Amino acid sequence: MWVTSANAGLMAGAWYYRGDDGPFYLNGVRTQIAMVSVGVVFAVIQEGIYTCHNRRVAWRKHVSAQDEDAEIYVP
Repeated sequence: MWVTSANAGLMAGAWYYRGDDGPFYLNGVRTQIAMVSVGVVFAVIQEGIYTCHNRRVAWRKHVSAQDEDAEIYVP
């Protein structure tokens, strides 16, 4: 996921870092910040999914032995 985000940032950054944008390149910086923010939001969502799944697996193992093949995800 990090590699994909980095590659997307490089591609978009090459399009938005223009000579006429001045010395601060506000469009390019804004675009890269937005892409990293979206990546962080998806990482937090993924962490929440892992946490919920691991809680369900742990609860089922304590209650019954029907899901012995369920795996605990390690983020």
